[in-house]
Amino acid sequence: MIKKRIALMFLAVAVMTASGCGNTKAKTDDSKKEETTEVTTEETTEETTEETTEESYEEVVKEDDEIWGSWITESGTEFSFKSDNSYGWYQDSEDHSDNYYDGTVEVLKGYAATEELGIGMDQVMNVIINSEGKVTYSNIYAVKCHPTYLISGGVDKTDTLTSEFDMTLLMIVVDEHEAQGYNFSTGDTYYFKRK
Repeated sequence: MIKKRIALMFLAVAVMTASGCGNTKAKTDDSKKEETTEVTTEETTEETTEETTEESYEEVVKEDDEIWGSWITESGTEFSFKSDNSYGWYQDSEDHSDNYYDGTVEVLKGYAATEELGIGMDQVMNVIINSEGKVTYSNIYAVKCHPTYLISGGVDKTDTLTSEFDMTLLMIVVDEHEAQGYNFSTGDTYYFKRK
């Protein structure tokens, strides 16, 4: 019940922030000087609110963040994200010697992640509400993978890599053991378990 209340409070604050509630000034019919001051104050308030909104949702991905580590999909594929901004993708989580990519990864979190992926506030709020308090902005990640090494069928095929192999994922970490994902590059949906 407490998690649900927190989610509802978060939703109310987010909606009020996004819609700019509390930032409007009452218009007066006084002198032009007061109107000019009011417009300037209103513009400053809107700029400050916009900066505050972005700062409150944009979080830095840290070395001990929950995104790092190995995640196994329901089909047995493994994604391994390391805090040194490297990653591995393995077709079979039990075999790291064949059919895999290694490369670099960029991870964005929170507001920056949703902006990067073009996900609107209404979509984020739906996810947060439906999670019954398990998900907040802090659990939403954009993961951009750029492979630099490829082994396929036991053969080094690194020279065949192009930007078409780049992958962009949405990951929503539900708890320390589970996450859900969507691959914007392939359209695949994933249900992850921590390895």
